[in-house]
Amino acid sequence: MARASATVDRPVDAQNFHDDREAVLDFTTGTFQGAGLSELAIVSSEREFEDQAEYMKFMEDPMVITIHTVSDVNAPPVIRVGVNGEGYWLPRGQRIRLRRKFVERLARSQPRRIETKMSPDQSREDAHDIRTRTGLDYPFEVNYDPSPLGPQWLRRVMRESR
Repeated sequence: MARASATVDRPVDAQNFHDDREAVLDFTTGTFQGAGLSELAIVSSEREFEDQAEYMKFMEDPMVITIHTVSDVNAPPVIRVGVNGEGYWLPRGQRIRLRRKFVERLARSQPRRIETKMSPDQSREDAHDIRTRTGLDYPFEVNYDPSPLGPQWLRRVMRESR
C-alpha cells in the first residue's frame, strides 16, 4: 500500500534535496537518458484546485518516492511510467525525485481481481459470491511532498482508481 507523508525530519528544499545516507535519482530535469518509447496518459480533474493553471503547476511539483521491492522473482526491477510522451524507467528500492504527474500514474496503476465462488446449493438466491480485490501494481512510499495538499490529493487519486 502507498503511504503518503507530508512530514520530514528537517526542512527540505525540493530543488536541493540531498540525503547523505542514500542516493536520489533525479528525474525532474528532463535530461535523463534512460527514457524509452513515449506513452500517453490521461490526467484526472483538478478537484483540489479551481484554477487549471494552479492544478497544472501542482502536478509539476517534484516529489521523492521509493517504489518498493517485492518478493515476486518475476517482478520487473524497473517500472516504465509515462505522461504525455515523456517517460522514464524507474528502479525499485531507490529514492527517486520525479514530478507529481508521474506519481499519479503509479497510484492509478491498480489492477482489479474478480473472483466468483459458487455455493453448493444453486437454488439459493445468493448462490454466487463475487469478491473484488484491488491493490497497487507498484507499491510505493512518498518520502517527500512539498505541498500540504499532497496527502489529500494522493488519497483521492487512489480512491478514484478502485
